[in-house]
Amino acid sequence: MQLDTSLSKHKLSVLIPEVMAAFFILQPILEIISFCSNNDLFPFRVILLVLISAFGFLIADNKKPYFLLYSVVTVFWFLHSLNSFRLGYQYQMTDFAEYLKLLQFPLLTFSFITFFQQTKGLSSALYGVLTANFVITLVSTVLASITRTSGYTHTDLSLGTIGWSASGHMQSIILSVLSMAVLLWVLKLDHLPLFFLSVFLTFGMLYLTGTRAAFYAAILIALFFAGLIAWQHLHYVYIAPLLLAIILLFALRAVSPLQKIQVQKEEVFSAYQEKTAAALSDVNSSELKKPKKMTEETKSKIITVYNNYYADNTLLGSLIQKYGAEKVAEAYQYTTDAKKLLDESLKKSISIQLARREYDFFSKLLGTGYEENEVTLQTIPAKNDFSSLFYHYGYLGGIAYTAFLLYFVWLSIRQVAELFPKSPSAAFLAAFGIFALLLLLSLFSGGVFNRMNASVYLSFACATIYCHCFFQSSQTSRNFKYTKKSVVTIKRL
Repeated sequence: MQLDTSLSKHKLSVLIPEVMAAFFILQPILEIISFCSNNDLFPFRVILLVLISAFGFLIADNKKPYFLLYSVVTVFWFLHSLNSFRLGYQYQMTDFAEYLKLLQFPLLTFSFITFFQQTKGLSSALYGVLTANFVITLVSTVLASITRTSGYTHTDLSLGTIGWSASGHMQSIILSVLSMAVLLWVLKLDHLPLFFLSVFLTFGMLYLTGTRAAFYAAILIALFFAGLIAWQHLHYVYIAPLLLAIILLFALRAVSPLQKIQVQKEEVFSAYQEKTAAALSDVNSSELKKPKKMTEETKSKIITVYNNYYADNTLLGSLIQKYGAEKVAEAYQYTTDAKKLLDESLKKSISIQLARREYDFFSKLLGTGYEENEVTLQTIPAKNDFSSLFYHYGYLGGIAYTAFLLYFVWLSIRQVAELFPKSPSAAFLAAFGIFALLLLLSLFSGGVFNRMNASVYLSFACATIYCHCFFQSSQTSRNFKYTKKSVVTIKRL
């Protein structure tokens, strides 16, 4: 029986390269289908998640980590649901769907670790598949522009080209990851003209997206690869296109979609600011800057402004209806800055802050379910993924999820410290770069942990880091050429 089980596992493990290649190649295709059908394809993504998780579990030599993970997420979900039921929560299926989105990261990470452990060179070879993903995204964006069916970061302004993608913010995150994979893959080929072209295409795509996340990600990626090239003692001429890209990004920022979007936003902000200023013309401007020293009369006037100019449902209406203008004004610290009052991400953060004030001990510990208006707000990424995490899943869920992330931060630092001044392998450094970039995006722009099309790349990066720390620690060669086994894997992919 044990022999039969081993043979079955071996037969399944042989399929790992094909399964992983198909899984990742599907990602940009799903984005296109999602855009064309105006559907997030959540059921299909859940099926993929279940299949990959089950596949990893079946072929794993050591199933104890899987049982531990499944036990933790099940027990927490039971406690979380129990608390929601106690409060009379009615949207259990919606809450479970959001929980699954968040769980994809740890579930896929465990499976990917198993796959990489059993197939030597797979994690490195997959950078080629991610490069193919970028090509698919590039071609689809060009076709979308030619056929005039492209989506835009800001649809009402037709600014920020994102091809057949539903969200400029998500496209920025995905393109940032794929750009790093492309640059590493081409760098391995040691072909300078092709590297120049890759830098132009990847940074050009990020530039045209028209989001701050994409713009600053491009700068960070250029600096990261410049440091990688120097540390790996490669031909320093490869740094030239990266530095040129940084110069061009700043030089062309004035005519970029990002700047045009900012100009349009400033016009809207100015219009609202003029209305606000006119309504508060009799209030001392110095008093408006010090909310703690405001008189009750001034606060009352500001609340009136909120009700008169910002109570539309597309602005602060949903918050004012639920909590009242007084509490909303207090949460915004009685600001009269139209830019802050019209900021969608800040609106979500304020919504989280107001809701937490009404939480009891168990709700703060375990979180509660998504309310009806919060489901709508989920389409807006919070300024910080961690604030959303602690809000919806309490201190217990937030700490557990953060600890899982910090484990990979610690592994990365330990690996670099052990090998310093020698350089770790290129695949490890690229994975660490992707991991660090996604963490930064989760901290400063949000929309990473609970978006299934983004967290899949976080799982890839973490699994690569883990395997290089425990199974490939001896691979510290500065040579960027693949080993023979890896080449075989690439051909199979």
